[in-house]
Amino acid sequence: MDGIGHGRIRPALDWWESGGRPGADKGVNHWSGLVQTVLAEFRAELNRSLSADRRSLAGVELDWYLRNLDGILTYTEAHRLADPFEVLVRRVALSRTLDGFGIVPAPESPFGADRLFRLISAEITDERIAEAKRLGPVWRNLDRAAIRRLMRLKHLLALAAMVQPRLTDHSDVERVDHWRSVYELLPVAGRRRVGMAHAVRLYCAFGESDAAGGLDALVAAAREQGADLRPGAREPGDSWVSAILDRADEPVGTSGCHIEIHAQSPLAAAMIAEVADAEPSGRIRSANAVVTLTLTGSDVDWSVVRAIWKAAKSVWNAVPYDDGSGFGIDLDEL
Repeated sequence: MDGIGHGRIRPALDWWESGGRPGADKGVNHWSGLVQTVLAEFRAELNRSLSADRRSLAGVELDWYLRNLDGILTYTEAHRLADPFEVLVRRVALSRTLDGFGIVPAPESPFGADRLFRLISAEITDERIAEAKRLGPVWRNLDRAAIRRLMRLKHLLALAAMVQPRLTDHSDVERVDHWRSVYELLPVAGRRRVGMAHAVRLYCAFGESDAAGGLDALVAAAREQGADLRPGAREPGDSWVSAILDRADEPVGTSGCHIEIHAQSPLAAAMIAEVADAEPSGRIRSANAVVTLTLTGSDVDWSVVRAIWKAAKSVWNAVPYDDGSGFGIDLDEL
């Protein structure tokens, strides 16, 4: 799609609509990058066309954009160029983006909340909910395959919560409310169970680095600054990694600080899009990774948290956030 990545989304979609396609030699990585860029440029087009002083995107033109974006996503899934879950996450993220601009797709449109919820809820079976209730309390003793199943369910429940505010059927809203207790049983990724006492998120621009590389870069930067941190109970997954960070001379879990990183993935993009409009400076719009610090217990080692924050600032354009203070949190005060 010549021109994508250079602000030329309209001629690129014209080319797509006329039957143009990338070469047959283009694999999954090429398509993933292409789709991510197309969606990012569509968001930029919305910003240009629907700014406070300029609302020039007509309904018929918006329908044209959405029809072609749906076509691209459908094509990648049908030709196995993207995992169905990845496509679903991208659809939910785009639906949230539209909502942020005051655009509510019809319930049965490809980006409508009701239709998306049906796709999500079809994966959240009674059997999977029962398994989560059964294994939640003992999950640190499970094998990796079981942990991956629980993490996928956790991500599905998160997607359901994202579309809940726009659902038109009250019974669907109640289902999502019922699932919240199940979500709480599913801890952050990793083998050691961690309570959800307090979470601080860092929205970061990783560049080309993946989640595992991001964790390695963070630990290296902290070491250069005099804090020797050790990632214990490290667990890698598809586009995420988690660990418990302690000082190298302390037992695992002493700090009370668990780290989970999502990067270069549709889920990371959805997590960023969820709060992008609440960050007035626009600094997180260049982010492609989310670093979550979950702090537990009464004896959190704040010197470890401070070292992580200093390292993150030195490596990336990191923006902190928590549910209490929002983007007003000042980790420099630690």
